[in-house]
Amino acid sequence: MKIHLTSAQWCAVIGTILIWLPVILMLITGIKGSLSANQFLMDYLLPAELFFVEVIGCILLIIASLLANIMKKIIIIISIVIVVVLPACQLTAVVSGLASGAMTPGGWIWFLVLGLLFIYDILIVVIGILGIRLIYKIHAAQGEIRNYPAEGESP
Repeated sequence: MKIHLTSAQWCAVIGTILIWLPVILMLITGIKGSLSANQFLMDYLLPAELFFVEVIGCILLIIASLLANIMKKIIIIISIVIVVVLPACQLTAVVSGLASGAMTPGGWIWFLVLGLLFIYDILIVVIGILGIRLIYKIHAAQGEIRNYPAEGESP
């Protein structure tokens, strides 16, 4: 059990770092670009551009939750939705002609594509928060199985 929790802890930490990396890069480049241009600039497509980093992070979080037997259902469901939403966004943009420029941005398809991208970005933040919670829960579970000597006993 202790080996599984240690492996789960490592998977959860690395997976959470991979999930948060594109979001942090987006914020850093957005702040730097906004300060140098004296206007608000943010590359909200950066987490989508680093989709495979996000997928690897989700896979590691799924492995960690399965090893620790903690938060399995929610992490798996949100990871599946993440893997479905971004390709659905891209497919909608390609089929409608938005991606090639054949269709001008506007109308309900434009808002559908932006909405799917917004849902993807929000889910990345949610799975990142769940990754942090998973790390804490695994750490708490590790504390429960340690054999600390009782008061007055020698180790």
